Amino acid sequence: MAPSYFGPRPLAMAPQVNLMRACFPQLVCAWRGDRATWTGPVAPVDLATRYTIRIEYIFREDPRVTVREPKLRRLPDGTPIPHIYPGELLCLYLPRSGEWNASMSLADTILPWTCLWLFYYEIWHATGVWMGGGEHPRPKILNRRRS
Repeated sequence: MAPSYFGPRPLAMAPQVNLMRACFPQLVCAWRGDRATWTGPVAPVDLATRYTIRIEYIFREDPRVTVREPKLRRLPDGTPIPHIYPGELLCLYLPRSGEWNASMSLADTILPWTCLWLFYYEIWHATGVWMGGGEHPRPKILNRRRS
């Protein structure tokens, strides 16, 4: 087989949708062409709060994950929510770092990472410390990349 000079081959939408349906049947999927959204309940652990999330995915683009309910909130002292982008998009991985690409299954990466983010969010609310580690790009760097 010849080497690929263009990176890994993206996972087509049908397998993405089918894997999500098989692994997370509680999520309602709306799929049309190159765009799919999944909405439904998840909980980071059995005794944790149940969150309604929404995952939006356009083929070959970065997935966008938001928490619909309950609304994410700052700490009582006003400390902003860590690892979140404008529009309350969850920061699940460092963009353009290779941690996620379109060849990867959303069911094996984005959904588990969302549950892990919610787990650390709950710990953050209990302790005031973000235990999830990671690197969140500064807004200036994000804006520069979009130009």
